Amino acid sequence: MSGIADEGALGIHRTLYLMVPLLQLPLQNRHATLITLFLNTVDENSTTADKLQSMSMESREMKSLFKYLPPNGSPIETCETGVVKFAFAREIVGRYDHIFDRYNAIWIVTLISETILILIKVHEKDRTQRSR
Repeated sequence: MSGIADEGALGIHRTLYLMVPLLQLPLQNRHATLITLFLNTVDENSTTADKLQSMSMESREMKSLFKYLPPNGSPIETCETGVVKFAFAREIVGRYDHIFDRYNAIWIVTLISETILILIKVHEKDRTQRSR
């Protein structure tokens, strides 16, 4: 599922609620799997502190950027292409595991409880079909 699991779209809870019933039952396909892409989750869950930290001259991102995109010695102008490259490259070289981990920690409790309910429903549906 490309991007619909993000909170700005359906969110993981509604995605699971709507998509899991479409999976084949374990008797039909024991490998039926729902794969999601959290395309915007990091951006949606980044705090101002996260963004400011990555702009710090001592951050890992900035050190990498200065290594590969060293300043050309001229004063920085607002229209200079190097400034634009630098700004976009900072996002590319950044590490975002801590932000995604924070997202997981926030939603894990409700996700687990909803997942358990889904599994119970699938199990009941599976048991009903086997008894026929």
